[in-house]
Amino acid sequence: MGFKAERVIRGGATVATFIGGIEGQKGYAPVDVRGYDLILINVGTNDVAQGRSVSKIIDDLTYLVETIRILNGFAVIAMATILYRPHDDRDTYGVISAVNRLILSFSTKLHNCFCLRSVNLFRAGPVNLRTDLYSQGGVHLSTRGKEVLGHYLSSQLSNGNIAVLLRRYPGLPY
Repeated sequence: MGFKAERVIRGGATVATFIGGIEGQKGYAPVDVRGYDLILINVGTNDVAQGRSVSKIIDDLTYLVETIRILNGFAVIAMATILYRPHDDRDTYGVISAVNRLILSFSTKLHNCFCLRSVNLFRAGPVNLRTDLYSQGGVHLSTRGKEVLGHYLSSQLSNGNIAVLLRRYPGLPY
């Protein structure tokens, strides 16, 4: 199974930004998901930091996935877990953990969808973060952190791994 791949990055975007782009709303950069075989969703960090509730984040994620499915019913959707940040880990740990559990549960129930547990790369045990993978302010990834995340995503999203993950989590027809 081969996949079309192209990097589409919208830095600092929120779900509303992606929905606005996907739906072609005025003021949003256009995002056309129709031609892609694989769509990686990594959202929620800023939402958590801004105090949004777990249920609101999951509702927005559900709406995002439903919108993508309307426009592209054949794409495989990979949902990455939300990364913890040293900057606000003490305040956001519980919400991020709850959202990540729901992302895992949600993604494994959907057809052609799976969860990438990228969060595990940035923890040194259950309590400590690998601060060497974050910038000095603890909000963004360092160059090394970006390399670690990029390598993980590349290895997990290779054609052979996608087929294995989809067999492991077959989900329900959408």
